[in-house]
Amino acid sequence: MIDESPEEGIKLKGTLKELLSFRPLVINLGLMSFFWAACSFSFYMLGFFMKYLKGDIFVNTLMGAGGEMLAVPIQGFMYYKLGPKKTLTIAFGIGFIGSLLMTIL
Repeated sequence: MIDESPEEGIKLKGTLKELLSFRPLVINLGLMSFFWAACSFSFYMLGFFMKYLKGDIFVNTLMGAGGEMLAVPIQGFMYYKLGPKKTLTIAFGIGFIGSLLMTIL
């Protein structure tokens, strides 16, 4: 993400044209929108993909739910200790590795 703020002393009105003229904001918005869409698609597609995994669908769903129940408190702890940037990087990395393993195995 790009971390650049406008010059001090400039009075901003907050109009849409003004916001879109600030390049770092537009780049950050585009990147974060893409990452949000990719994560949402992957998360909800996993529920539809469960029936194609090897094994019993009920056991697979139970294991997925158990993984989520463990991940939520761990993620909160990591967010508190490491900050959002490192936490999201680690989470995307784990998700990427898990997606590869599901595809290969």
